[in-house]
Amino acid sequence: MNKLYVVLTILFVLLAFVLPVYASDDEVNMMDLPKYLSEKLGLPTGGDYFAGRILAGIIVLMMFLLPSLVISRRPYAQIFAGLTGLAFTVALGWMPVWIFVIICLILGLMYAQILADAFGRVRGGGE
Repeated sequence: MNKLYVVLTILFVLLAFVLPVYASDDEVNMMDLPKYLSEKLGLPTGGDYFAGRILAGIIVLMMFLLPSLVISRRPYAQIFAGLTGLAFTVALGWMPVWIFVIICLILGLMYAQILADAFGRVRGGGE
């Protein structure tokens, strides 16, 4: 039943956000997707289309992350898929680099204790 929800979610995202942008009369470049998302959905259109860039980044992130959530129950696979999706959106210029850096730092702090225990850090007295 979970696989059905994932397929329906991906179809919903595709039909609700991406296809109306490409249904316009203008020629649409993939790099201009955040701009067209902002304009077609009525989001605030500042000079850099920040809301459209974040929305386009989240769409790409979910396309990377949702299949890994269904296929694997291991958190490392999901983290790897999420970081891959974020790196892809940073490379396209849709997501600011500072968001990627902050997420990497938060993940590093979350798993610091697990990694320290895995590499055998000595606790209590140093014996």
